[in-house]
Amino acid sequence: MKAKPLKYPPIFDAITIVLLTIVFASTLHFELYSFFPLLSFVLNGGEICIFLILARRRASVSIELVYWIFMYFFMFFAPLIQYSYGEFPWVHAPFPENTLIIANIILFIWNLIVGISINVPSIKLLSFTPSLNFSSSSAPAKHSISTEEGIISKQFCLLLTIISLAITASFIAKYGLSAFNSNRSSNISLIDADASYIYALGNKIFAALIELSAIIGFLHGKQTKNYACFIVSIFCLVICLFPTTIARYHVAVIYGGLALICLKWLRTGSNFLLCFTIGVLFIFPLIEIFRRTSPSEADLIDSFQNIIGNFYHGYTSAHYDAYSMFCSVIEYIRHHGTTHGMQLLGTLLFFIPRSLWPGKPVGSGYMVSTQLGYSFHNVSCPLVAEFMVNFGYPGAILGAILIGRIIKKGDASSNGKGLFARCFYPVAVMFTFFILRGDLMSSLAYITAYAAVFFFMLKLNSLMLRYKRIQRRETIK
Repeated sequence: MKAKPLKYPPIFDAITIVLLTIVFASTLHFELYSFFPLLSFVLNGGEICIFLILARRRASVSIELVYWIFMYFFMFFAPLIQYSYGEFPWVHAPFPENTLIIANIILFIWNLIVGISINVPSIKLLSFTPSLNFSSSSAPAKHSISTEEGIISKQFCLLLTIISLAITASFIAKYGLSAFNSNRSSNISLIDADASYIYALGNKIFAALIELSAIIGFLHGKQTKNYACFIVSIFCLVICLFPTTIARYHVAVIYGGLALICLKWLRTGSNFLLCFTIGVLFIFPLIEIFRRTSPSEADLIDSFQNIIGNFYHGYTSAHYDAYSMFCSVIEYIRHHGTTHGMQLLGTLLFFIPRSLWPGKPVGSGYMVSTQLGYSFHNVSCPLVAEFMVNFGYPGAILGAILIGRIIKKGDASSNGKGLFARCFYPVAVMFTFFILRGDLMSSLAYITAYAAVFFFMLKLNSLMLRYKRIQRRETIK
């Protein structure tokens, strides 16, 4: 699909971002803190804002845009508040000033390299302006589906719907309708709950099948004007993956990815930027109430009032621990050195069971928090910290180049005519936040499971279409 430059000028986005930064920074108190750490925070914030505006200028929705939103809130906005309060998640005390300065210098260099890798890789790519038209291209009259790769087989759509119904029937037989009044600690899952990656991957595979069924049902409905499969698939999705029973990132991946495909207005102008920002500021902390509270017991109004009333203090909580864990990784490297790539090896070989590899590395966040004596180990480990803990400071430079290129390639795929690009790209956009926050071992395993399900099932769609075409030719003969 041919990308078209956005007509909406991003000047209003730029003004909003700058004003937001100035207003919130002016309400904080830094009288007891030093000039150089503050300067490093300000420089990072300014750099992130510039690249965020450039990302918005290129596209209404993109992996790059999510990257800079994450960097703004989790590596500038929240850390600056934490610094002003003198309280960082898990350590519950200020980090040494030299650690903060080093962390901010690394982040500045990391973001600069990522930004340059995305914005100035070559003269040819300077004109790249991705636009998300993946759902609108599904109408049969459009040229983008005139080839086999963009058409959805009716039999394939029905097959996915039947699979979703089968999973749902098994789910209802196991739990009844209790999921509608359950919280995340209830251990509601599509297959038997277990702490191992194998069971976790199995749950993600089943979830990916149900989400793909809803996506295909919608796109096929666009082609045929018959949304029966879509309605059934949505019914299955809501029952099996009710928002209060799954992790917050999974809510974003499933419902956010589907919304990007189904809602054209969300891909227009600044709507995605605005909605994603509201999600990070308010919805992200609000749905935390469902970790241990069921929907019937939850008081959303009271929780929302608490979020507003303790707005800044909420950013010192564990939900915004990405920067704190990055500083912790710097402290870890200072005392223990790097892992020389062992954490990355464990990440890449996530599919090997621990029973076959007893010395398989644990997640980087778990490893660092354990070694530093933290009281809790289910912590994040942002992407920059993953490269640091594996290869030290050179790893951050090489990692930034790699991530910049991956983001560029990922966003370029949104222009593809293939069904895989149209279906998986919006899911990948929503997965980006989880990958950036980390740790990488879990996030890479889960997005790989989704990608594999989408890829192989959509290959099946192509085979069905090819078989149908061969049958038609034989009938004609």
